[in-house]
Amino acid sequence: SNSRSKVTPERAAFVLLGVLVAAAVIALGLTSKKCCEVKLCNTVHLHLLMMIKKCVCVFAVISSQDDSRPECEEGWKQHGAECYYFSTNKSTWGESSRACSCRGGTLVRIGSREEQGELRRNHARGKFWIGLTDLKKEGTWLWTDVSPLDPRFDPYEPDDWKGNNLEYPDGEDCAAMEGNRAVDLKCWFDQLCSVTHGHICDKPAQTSRSKCV
Repeated sequence: SNSRSKVTPERAAFVLLGVLVAAAVIALGLTSKKCCEVKLCNTVHLHLLMMIKKCVCVFAVISSQDDSRPECEEGWKQHGAECYYFSTNKSTWGESSRACSCRGGTLVRIGSREEQGELRRNHARGKFWIGLTDLKKEGTWLWTDVSPLDPRFDPYEPDDWKGNNLEYPDGEDCAAMEGNRAVDLKCWFDQLCSVTHGHICDKPAQTSRSKCV
């Protein structure tokens, strides 16, 4: 057969570990004969032990990579490859966007009915800012990553309400969702950006890595 056994990272790490351990044992034997001063011997021995420790660490990291799974930080909820942070602290759309940035994410971008349903299940009640706005151009709704909107507004939204007496000339330029608003998931609505709501942040789940000290 012309097929060859696959050299896996684990196998390579085992070979490397064996070579270094063998070298360390030989070196320890030689230094025990040749060293005349205790301090020098101790220094060499310590250096060799550090080499072995580093090799073991490399092996541990390589071995863990195949078994690692994307995961979320404490306080975040995971759905698939995404992490969501639900904050009930009341803040404006701009403040909410900055709060998400401080947590390493952005205001949530909702890309599917499944994702929308997951968000509603996690917070069935309350109003939350999402990462959607037409601040740059009236009527052109964009996500914070500048991708266009896949329409999913409430049937009567957006209405760009400017107040009963036109006291808000800029109108409603930021989007929020209300979890218990509609069964068909059309639960988004436009709102004055200065109004305070909770907010939902999201960011990709991260693959954990082994760390050595």
